[in-house]
Amino acid sequence: MRVPSFDATTSLVSRGLAITPSLLIDSFGPASQADLLEIVSMRAANRAAATPWDDEAYLRWRYQLDCTEAGWGQLYVLRHQRQIIGLIGTESIMLDVGGRQRSGQRVQDILIAPHTRESGLGLWLKQALFRDGDFTMTVGCNANSIGTVRRIYDSVTRRETFVMPLDISTLLRSRLGNRSWVEPLATIGNTAAGLWRSGHRLWDWRGTRLELADRFTDEMLTGLQSAKDKSQIGMVRKADHLNWRLIDNPRGRYRISSAWIKDRCIGYMAASVTNDLGGTSHMTALRLIDWCFAPGLSTPAVSVLLPELCHFGRESGCERVTTTVLGCESDTWLSRSGFLRRPAGEFDVLGIRWSDRSFAQGQAKNLDWTMTELAGDSDG
Repeated sequence: MRVPSFDATTSLVSRGLAITPSLLIDSFGPASQADLLEIVSMRAANRAAATPWDDEAYLRWRYQLDCTEAGWGQLYVLRHQRQIIGLIGTESIMLDVGGRQRSGQRVQDILIAPHTRESGLGLWLKQALFRDGDFTMTVGCNANSIGTVRRIYDSVTRRETFVMPLDISTLLRSRLGNRSWVEPLATIGNTAAGLWRSGHRLWDWRGTRLELADRFTDEMLTGLQSAKDKSQIGMVRKADHLNWRLIDNPRGRYRISSAWIKDRCIGYMAASVTNDLGGTSHMTALRLIDWCFAPGLSTPAVSVLLPELCHFGRESGCERVTTTVLGCESDTWLSRSGFLRRPAGEFDVLGIRWSDRSFAQGQAKNLDWTMTELAGDSDG
């Protein structure tokens, strides 16, 4: 199905609201502190249950809301008859695209008033932001939005989830039941996994050490970002963005482990304890949201970081480590390290629309993605 132009969508939505197209555009803009209580109320009314976090504090962290200093997020609202009837958030993202840095945004927190859901307003909100930056990206969707996502973005690719069991017995019981031979088999499996993780620590003897990081620094990341692959698209990592997203985040507490050889950081992993992304709510998992390794040094980095991550997960009562990725580079080390691939979900996708239409139809199609969960908007 052909997607209508922004002008056509503007005409459609404005007719539905009985206002002029120019008034529709003028009524759309950045949210302010004065809008916050109305936004919190609107978000709460859209949820089936109360959030376990302070949503007002979260929104103040997530979005600029009148701040004069440059931030990483912006929330836009559409007002009609003195009420907010639509909102959409963005996070500023920097991508390395075939060796060239491009700045854009990821859209998130899209919400429209119930009485406007057949008006085309959701599509209009997305299209209104396509004019900003080199690209607009979206991560994840639902049954109501998957059709629109596939039509309006230049490429839509499914991400894949990888899982590493920390307790083999739980995995076997879930698949084989409580048969008498399950526990002895699980004991053998857990012992083998423990020996494998212990064996990986041999890299410690070769001068690789582990450190827990309180904050990211530009010096720490310097050796991780060199020699970018000209055939790939990946995130550009900056210390101030990582600190904001992973350390100052009021909704998520992340453990940052880093691997070093002498005074050079050769990799890090960031993870948090959460409910299993694709499983039952009672299963606790350690979610690996991001990692980065120095070129050519992924093996010693993983050999130090992964055993520590598994130990932390078991100490925290987690039954598995889980991560969702996009890209063959991630597939290689995850599979080699004992992660199991889980079937990709229909709605677990990454879509991108490029402002440069000639680039979208040409070079962009020949580039491979390499993205961690940091590309998404999950904050807790």
